[in-house]
Amino acid sequence: MVMWRADTSGGGSVVWEWQEGGSWIVYDGKTQALLEDAVSKELSQITYLVHAKKYVIDLKRWTQTNTHTGFTRAIRRVPPLGPGPAAAPKASSPMDLCTSAAPAANATTAPAANASVKAGCAGEAGDLSQYWSQVEHQEEGEDCVICLEDLTDESENGPAVQLSNCSHVLHQTCAAEALGSMSMCPVCKAVYGLVMGTMPPGKMSSTRNKHSLPGYPDSGTIVMHFSIKSGVQTAEHPSPGKRFSGTSRTAYLPDNAEGQRVAKMLERAWDQRLLFTVGDSLTTGQQNTVVFNGIHIKTSPHGGPTAHGYPDAEYLGRVTEELGSKGILPPTED
Repeated sequence: MVMWRADTSGGGSVVWEWQEGGSWIVYDGKTQALLEDAVSKELSQITYLVHAKKYVIDLKRWTQTNTHTGFTRAIRRVPPLGPGPAAAPKASSPMDLCTSAAPAANATTAPAANASVKAGCAGEAGDLSQYWSQVEHQEEGEDCVICLEDLTDESENGPAVQLSNCSHVLHQTCAAEALGSMSMCPVCKAVYGLVMGTMPPGKMSSTRNKHSLPGYPDSGTIVMHFSIKSGVQTAEHPSPGKRFSGTSRTAYLPDNAEGQRVAKMLERAWDQRLLFTVGDSLTTGQQNTVVFNGIHIKTSPHGGPTAHGYPDAEYLGRVTEELGSKGILPPTED
């Protein structure tokens, strides 16, 4: 984390600080002005760069997160904006730094009678300690990738713990901060808990018909419609404040056991705001538009892989792997 020196050239009475261990460090004058401007505009988050490092400041949870490492610190404003948690942010417990994304807006259009509809929504962080176990004997010379302190030394960040899915070792507080901010191991990106994306709000509907897809002659078709209206980018997007173009997409799946599993996984990806994001289209070159977020869908019932359609015998396996890489696993059978 960059250690900024205080810049009091503004001469104002408001001071913004970030927490380093048990001390509070004053932000530089430019960053303080940026934060005050965000407060005046009632923004919930801002993103900024310092020495090529990208940080997200959450003005609702009063945290600052390094987007590369996932390391999160508490921040505060003196004097505070008002009573309650915002007046005295603290990080006395690792769980204080767990985050959950803001839910997307509810759908406003009525669905067809035979359609099921979902609006984008957010998950909630649980007890992160379920994802690690304490390490009794750690080899000397290994440093925690978050705080860079030796894992064998006494540390204010707690004992060394081993993550359950990937076996990487961090200090306990560092593990809580990393998993709480991005739900992934900061070393290998193994998924822990609920991963939330940055998809803008929209509407999803699904229908079923009796027409078969090429390669699946004995099954009907699941048709999933995704619609996201144009809007204004927020702090979690590449160009906050700029408008983005929305999109409307249709996905086709065979209505068999495997296709039904994939449909449920796509619904979860939608709920967790992972299916789309805002960026630049690689196919059209259009900037500031809603694009796919690494999860491919079949947008045509015909034409084969080159036309994003069927037949494609390996598609359901591929998309299951893509969804799994974002923490969306096949639903368990009762």
